[in-house]
Amino acid sequence: MNEKIGLKQYREEFEALPLEWKISHILSKLKFPFMRHNYLFCSVADERQRTCAEIEKSIKECNKSYLISADTFTAKTLYNYLRDNNGKILFLSSPDLWWVAGVSDVLCGALNTTPAGKPWSVGYPGEQTFIFTGVLILLSNQPLKMLTSNHRLKYMLRDIGVTQL
Repeated sequence: MNEKIGLKQYREEFEALPLEWKISHILSKLKFPFMRHNYLFCSVADERQRTCAEIEKSIKECNKSYLISADTFTAKTLYNYLRDNNGKILFLSSPDLWWVAGVSDVLCGALNTTPAGKPWSVGYPGEQTFIFTGVLILLSNQPLKMLTSNHRLKYMLRDIGVTQL
C-alpha cells in the first residue's frame, strides 16, 4: 500500500516539474557508459521546438559522441544511418518514424532486447545485421496513451523509456 502511494506521489511531483528539469533528469543516465537506454519523449506540437532544444542541451552536457537528425527516414536510410553511426547517441527529432513503411522493423532491432536482456539485431533485407550499441532518442507528437494502445507499437516500445511531457 505505501509503495503505491509513494509511486503516485513521485509521479505527481515529476509531472509538476518544469519541462527542462524533466528532460535533464531522464537524460542524466546518458553519463553512465554501462547503461543501455533508449528514450521516447511524447510532446505536444506547440512545445516541440522547446522540447528539441532541451533534449539537445542534455545530450551535449553528457560529453559523448552524438548526432541530431531531423531527417525523415525510409527503412533503408535508417538502417544505414544506424549502422554508420553505431555507438553514438542519436536524436531523431522527426516525429513518429514508425508510421513509415518498414521503419518500425528497423527500429525494433535497435530498441528491443531478448528476455535475457541481449539486444536484438538491426537488419534490412539483403544487408548484414548488426547489434546497435548506441542510444536512440525519439520524439513523438502523439499522446502516450495512443502509442501504448497500438498493439504493434506497444510491443516495439516495451524496452524503451517513454515519457509524456
